[in-house]
Amino acid sequence: MQRAAVVGGDLLPGDLPPGSHVLQPHATLPLMRRASVSGLFFLFCISGWSTPVQWTLSGVTLAPNAGTASGSFVYDTDTGSYSNIDITTTGFTFMINSTSVTVPAQHYTSLAAGTGSYLTAGNSNSATITLIFSQPLSNAGGSVGFAPALQVGPTSFLSTGEYIPTGQWAPGGAGPLVGRSITQGSLAGTMLPPAAAAAGAPVLSTTGLIVLGILLVGCAATLLRTGVRTGA
Repeated sequence: MQRAAVVGGDLLPGDLPPGSHVLQPHATLPLMRRASVSGLFFLFCISGWSTPVQWTLSGVTLAPNAGTASGSFVYDTDTGSYSNIDITTTGFTFMINSTSVTVPAQHYTSLAAGTGSYLTAGNSNSATITLIFSQPLSNAGGSVGFAPALQVGPTSFLSTGEYIPTGQWAPGGAGPLVGRSITQGSLAGTMLPPAAAAAGAPVLSTTGLIVLGILLVGCAATLLRTGVRTGA
């Protein structure tokens, strides 16, 4: 035997199938209000999807031993992870002991260390470039400048710039580590579309997960309170 939920209407008891339950119009209003609130929660939850940001170097110059840096990387604030690092610096020539030495261009594609406040990228030649941000990166994107240094311990600091080992330009010989600082430039952050996200699909941020949990609990509580029975 089946039971049906009938909403409102001028029905006589004999008009209803056996076991039916009449849900009066006034009883649907609280349910509609709860559905509206749940809808707002759902929209807020969707806004909580984690979307990585691609940060592109813009107008970045290096000195001394003048040069430039270009390229980009992806950073996800919610997971604290870097990906798609692709930074290139131009080569340069300098004098040492009256001898002209040429240092080749560097291509950085690996993560050496990093947080939302800085990135140190490396390459197969053991060279590194450190970018220290004027403010922590966020998934909102926008424009971020560079800071000259960052304190990472009670007495330890990181300095922004590029560091190239002797082996790059004096194989088997002695020589100083070549370093040059970032003198100007900035980062431009652009939110990636879902299809371009590193993981292939977006993941919920912590806020999104919390809101989704509230939404599911609210829906379950609503169903328990209505007392509407739709089946035997």
